[in-house]
Amino acid sequence: MKLGKIAVAIVSALFFSFTNSASATLIGDDVTLEITINGATFGSPITETVGAGVEFDFGSLIVDVSASRIDIVVTDGGGPLRANVDYILTDLDWVGEVGEIVNVVLNPNPGIGSVSFTEDSVTFSSFAGEPFVGGLLASIEIVTPHSSSVSVPEPGTLALLGLGLAGIAVARRKRAS
Repeated sequence: MKLGKIAVAIVSALFFSFTNSASATLIGDDVTLEITINGATFGSPITETVGAGVEFDFGSLIVDVSASRIDIVVTDGGGPLRANVDYILTDLDWVGEVGEIVNVVLNPNPGIGSVSFTEDSVTFSSFAGEPFVGGLLASIEIVTPHSSSVSVPEPGTLALLGLGLAGIAVARRKRAS
């Protein structure tokens, strides 16, 4: 009987250690947006806390940061850009787990010329002469080491493991008697 109790304790410990694992996110992080036009800073950098709503709203341009994605939306516009514009998001630190940006995936509409990144910042650029149309300008998915496919056992898998261990304990007990 003692072996069965030990098996139950091990399974319980495994279950609770895997089901309470941390998940990294930008939600709750303070991020800073700086806009440059032809290399000169436009206004002052703005810092906002990432939450459920839009973080940066300039009327005709909205920058929405979510857990691992940045959406840039143009609410009006039309015609080619008249200047080179850089949107620089910095201080992309992770809440819940330490991480760094290892890649970005750009899902562009016309208007974004390039995207670059460091371990904690993303810069996306629009170049003079490119079309600037209303709607989603870009959606940037941030890829981090902790967003890659890490195998974490499901609670059902752990329950099956526990049943297997309990079965082994019962079988050993029957053999012993």
